[in-house]
Amino acid sequence: MSRSLTIANLNPAQSQFLAHYLELGGRPEDGPEAAKRAGLATSDEDAKRSAAILLGSDRIQKVLKEEVQKRFVSATNVAFDTILALARNARNESVRLAAAKELLEKAGIVTVSRSAVAVIDNSAEALLEALEDLKAGRPVEFANEAIDAEFNDVTYPSSDQASAIKP
Repeated sequence: MSRSLTIANLNPAQSQFLAHYLELGGRPEDGPEAAKRAGLATSDEDAKRSAAILLGSDRIQKVLKEEVQKRFVSATNVAFDTILALARNARNESVRLAAAKELLEKAGIVTVSRSAVAVIDNSAEALLEALEDLKAGRPVEFANEAIDAEFNDVTYPSSDQASAIKP
């Protein structure tokens, strides 16, 4: 049975190093500074050596992967809120439509083939420009293709499941 490793499973020095490393951005070049901040080194050479040893550790790499995964999962709420706000409030209809499609697709209600979706600018400015082109005798291209989409069976979550999806 594989047990999840967290920062709490590390010794205090490793824990501090990893916390500083993530705070600095989590790039390889952030290792020496994280080692200094964690009190593992005072010189640049010692900091590079300490960072290399720690970042080369399988245990540290497993915890780092878990922590980064947690950050991505927690960021999904922000992404959801952003897409929902666009679907509700965007001024451009094509943006609202794209956001609504994204929500439906992520909810598993509809699957949209990305290769079949063309971006259509139906803003007032684009329509006026097309009318001017028509008046001037310049060619205007109209979109005649339907969006390739497939509707899936919908299973609505129970109220307990729904509250777990969106806090």
